[in-house]
Amino acid sequence: MEHRVKKVRAYSTAMISRLIIADRKLALLNPLLNDSDLIHKWDHSYGGHGLELMRITMYLDIVRELAAISFDRGNTSPSIFIFLNLFPLSLF
Repeated sequence: MEHRVKKVRAYSTAMISRLIIADRKLALLNPLLNDSDLIHKWDHSYGGHGLELMRITMYLDIVRELAAISFDRGNTSPSIFIFLNLFPLSLF
């Protein structure tokens, strides 16, 4: 049981770290999504295409991070799926 508790602590720390990173990336992405003046100013230019590429890349990175936290089934992966499987249902 002590081994499971250590695993839970390690997984939860890693999951929180991943959520913090995703939150920081979202904080960087938000101004790019909401600044209509910047988007309009750079529309149909190389800068506009670069901005759109950066927005899509950051968005997909956030989605990938959240999917890994939620659904990854690797034995060493800190995911909600693995976290819940550390404890049999009989404990609840």
